[in-house]
Formats: sequence, C-alpha cells, structure tokens
Amino acid sequence: MPLAAPTILDKLVQLPPDLNSKELGLHNPERNLQKRAHSKYITQNIARLLFPLRSPLHNYYQNAFYCAGTIVVEDGKARTTYCNTRICYACNRIRTAKAIKDYMPQFEGYYNKSITLTDQNCTASNLKHEVRKYKTDLKLIRRILQRLGLDVDGIVKLEITYNLTTGLYHPHLHIIVRCENEREGTFLAESIINLWLEKRQSAHRSAQHFTKADEGSFIELFKYTTKFGVKEDENMLVHPESLDIIMRAQHKTRSFQPFGKIRKASEDVNEIVEPQPIKAEEGIYCWSIDDWYNRDTGEALTYHVLNPKFKVVRQLRTRGST
Repeated sequence: MPLAAPTILDKLVQLPPDLNSKELGLHNPERNLQKRAHSKYITQNIARLLFPLRSPLHNYYQNAFYCAGTIVVEDGKARTTYCNTRICYACNRIRTAKAIKDYMPQFEGYYNKSITLTDQNCTASNLKHEVRKYKTDLKLIRRILQRLGLDVDGIVKLEITYNLTTGLYHPHLHIIVRCENEREGTFLAESIINLWLEKRQSAHRSAQHFTKADEGSFIELFKYTTKFGVKEDENMLVHPESLDIIMRAQHKTRSFQPFGKIRKASEDVNEIVEPQPIKAEEGIYCWSIDDWYNRDTGEALTYHVLNPKFKVVRQLRTRGST
C-alpha cells in the first residue's frame, strides 16, 4: 500500500510523569516508539481477526493494519503516516494525548462533575439506532436546561461494551460538566439524570451515577470508546463479530463531543506535529512482525521485546450464551 506524505512521530504533549508512564507511555522518544511497536503488533493481530468478516469496514480495518508500516529516520526525526482509525491502538493513544492536551485546560480552576447515563442493554440490530437516540436525547436535555436558564459546559463520550454471555450491547454516556462549585455541580448532575429518566422510561435510577471529576476521570473519558478485548493469563481475547458491530455503529461519529463553551478540538492524528529527536541510524525502517527494521542494514528501530507468551486470539462465545 503506498504511503502518503509522512507525519512526524512524537510524544505530543508533556504530561505529569505518572501519566506518561502509566497511561500513555510518552515519557521519552525511545520508550514511546517501543510502545508504538507494541500497539502496532496488537492492532495488526486484531485486524487479522476482523478481515474474514468481510465487513463494510473492511478497508477501514485494512488501513489500521498498514498504519505506520514504514518509518523514515532523518536528522534524528522519525516520520511515518497514521491511519486515523478508531480500531488502531497507536492512533488511539495519540488521540487520547491530544484530547487531554486540548480539553483538560478548559476545565482547570472549576469544580467538575462526572456523570454516567445508561439504559438497558440492546441487541446488535438495534445498536445503531440506540447510538443515535442517546445523542439526540442528550441534546434535548441540554435544550431543556437552556430554557431553564442553565447553560451547561462540558464534554461527552459514548462508550459501548459487549456482554459475551448474553450477546447484548451496553451503550452508555460519560459526561464531565464544568461547574463553579460543588452545590452547582450536584444540582446540574441531578437535573441531567432526572431529565434522562423522564426520556428513557426503561432506565433505572440506580444505574445512573455522578461524582466529582478528578484527573483520573478525564483519563478514563479520553481513553477509548470501546474495549477491544479482555486479558486472560498472557493472552488478549478479542470477539471480532461484536467488535465489528460496535465499530460500525460508531463509524463517522466523533469520539468526544464538547458542548456549551468548551472549544472543539481536532481528533485527527495524521497532522504534522513537533518532532522528538531519537537515537537511530538514518534510513527507511519497514515493519515486520514486532518491530521496524532498517531496509538496508536490517537493524531494528526500537528493539521492542515481545513477550513470547503474549497472543491476540479469538474469543469464543461461552456455553449457554444466546
């Protein structure tokens, strides 16, 4: 597959050291590239499980498979192209870093509330309809609040999980609203939940939650819109059929939707950004199995060491599931 104009690999944003190492792996360029190598390995193996489905998103998954397939090192800078898909681990990590950089400062100095809204689980055939309805209902709730004189500023993400035993999907909204103080935050959160329950008669009050938003709340909000798999021993178990259905339901939608006075930020990860110098021989490095290798010398770029026991494998439906 031909490569487009190169994009600079970088660490994107300087975060506190604990977030760099634990969440995003952006502490230094070499370590960052090793994490990119591991992310690419996972992405390719997930894509391989999705290819046989012949999904309408087949080309989308193919783009993820070839993401960052070649890296050009020149003048201490590493350049490549990104696929910008939601199924790609590497692009999701960059998207998370960008969102933290662009959105978190807009909430600093405020008392912020984290709210979770949900309803009963739904079938695959009804998932896309539910995704649209969730977003529509939230817009209607915001309009009602505006008519009451409450201009709410915040950001929302729709996340979808899958229950392998029941075969049902669980869409839910994660919202962070910006408030002046705890009293206002509690009032807003309770108002949003009450209006949600009025619109969603099948929703249970006990399933809706709100709490004070901290750094961890923002990290969780910006992490992902679905979990790609579950860990079992040394393996990552992926159920490709349900993952494909979730990807199709969220295709061509924004991962994060700001509202009120929160400024919208780009989610694209294929733009030119500030480079970070790396210590590697100049040349073209091509991906093979678990690392990029210099096309002329065969030298590895990151020396990413893959756990020999780690595999991305297909997860089967449990006995008795529907």
